[in-house]
Amino acid sequence: MNLVDYYAGKLGKGVPEIMDAAAFMVGPDGPVAFRWDEAVLGPRPDPADLDKIEALPDPAPSADALIAYTNAKQWALAAGGFTAVVGRTKIPLSTDELSLAALDRKAARLAGADAPASVSWQTGPTSFAEIKAADFVKVAAQVDVFVQATFDALPPIFAGIKDGSIKTFAAIDKANWPKATGTSS
Repeated sequence: MNLVDYYAGKLGKGVPEIMDAAAFMVGPDGPVAFRWDEAVLGPRPDPADLDKIEALPDPAPSADALIAYTNAKQWALAAGGFTAVVGRTKIPLSTDELSLAALDRKAARLAGADAPASVSWQTGPTSFAEIKAADFVKVAAQVDVFVQATFDALPPIFAGIKDGSIKTFAAIDKANWPKATGTSS
C-alpha cells in the first residue's frame, strides 16, 4: 500500500496534507520516513512499521475514482478508432471528433443525388482505401452506432458502482463495452 494513502486514510487527512508533513524514500533496508511532522502525524514510524504498511493491500478505489476511470475508458474507446470490414478488406478508421465529423459529412454526400460511386478514404499517414459509396454510408452508420454504444455502456456501469456490485477497475474493464469492429456487407 502507498504510505501516503495509508496515513491519509488512517488520520482522515488529505493526501496533500500528508505530503506536506512527511516524505518517504526507499533505502537499501526498505522504506524510510526522512521528513516527519509529529505535530500533524503523531510519532515517527520505525522502518518495521513502514514495511508492514507497504505490505498491506491497496485500498479499494473510491466511487469517484471508479466513475472517473469509467468515463476515461469510454472516451478512450470512443475516440480510439474503429475497424470496418468491407468485403475481405479491413479498413482502420479514426474516431476522434474531427474524423467523426468528416465521416458523417462524407456519408451524407455519398447518400445524396449525383454522388460519386466511391471514395478514396485516408486510413493512415500514407494509406488510402477505395470504398464504394453504399459501403461507405454503411460503415459511417456503424461507426456512429459504435460511438453511441460506448455511451450506452455507461449507465449500467454507473449503477453497479452506485449499488456496490462494481468495486474495481478490473470489473469496469470486463463490463459490456462494444467492440470497435463492423462489417458493411
